[in-house]
Amino acid sequence: MYKPAAELLFHESVSLFDRFGDDLILYRDQGGFTKCDLDLRIRWETACAYVPFTWFFEPDGYRVFIVFEETSLFGLLDLRDGRLQYMNRPILFADAWFSNLYEWRDNQIFMYSAETDVVRYCFEKQEGTFSDYDEAPLLGRLIERGYHPQYAFERLLAPGTMISYDVNQSRYVIWDAFTEQEQLIPFSEYDDYLLVDSRQHLFSVTDANRFYLYEKEQLKFKFDGCQSSILLKTVLLDESAQRLAIVSTSANFGNTWLQIFQKT
Repeated sequence: MYKPAAELLFHESVSLFDRFGDDLILYRDQGGFTKCDLDLRIRWETACAYVPFTWFFEPDGYRVFIVFEETSLFGLLDLRDGRLQYMNRPILFADAWFSNLYEWRDNQIFMYSAETDVVRYCFEKQEGTFSDYDEAPLLGRLIERGYHPQYAFERLLAPGTMISYDVNQSRYVIWDAFTEQEQLIPFSEYDDYLLVDSRQHLFSVTDANRFYLYEKEQLKFKFDGCQSSILLKTVLLDESAQRLAIVSTSANFGNTWLQIFQKT
């Protein structure tokens, strides 16, 4: 069982949320970006003039690259102090809808969309060019895996862990692009709106009112039936599932709750 350990209430929606080391990073729809520690103490807040479509975290670094909706700009967010730098989005791929597949290398990032295939963007020059699998071999492997005919792509955990769902055999497949190894999680209640997370041998599944926690292939904890709020996302905060971060919203109001739960 889990009991509440900390709580933070926002009077607005939260559309992006994830962990970064020992911190939590989120985007508030009217308030911009916020960084909290694992006890939900706010470290910094940064206003943002545009709505982010998706973001890419730098593996083993401190930056987040942001793709905004309907704008000619990108963003680079420094997670140490919250400084947000706007960058030019090249006309070359102005209409591209980038997927969540990417490869980050020093001061450049390789991204993929169906409209442009692979592109490379340089932060220092704020310039972009078309690229290919030879220049970004890790991204190439991820793209090929994402198009696997048997699997539905769910999430990339940078730099090279991909979570997919095997519809034919009713199971999640956690695949390591570097070792080619797979971890299999049987799960028969799949739909298109489930959110997943993984750390070491732990794996979680969240939808609007359910939460499942697996250790390897074994179901360790299940929460089924949230009456007063809608679950948005669950994040595993350690490798033994002692602490969880859960984001939920009201069914009737625009409030968002960020809660930390401690295992009893």
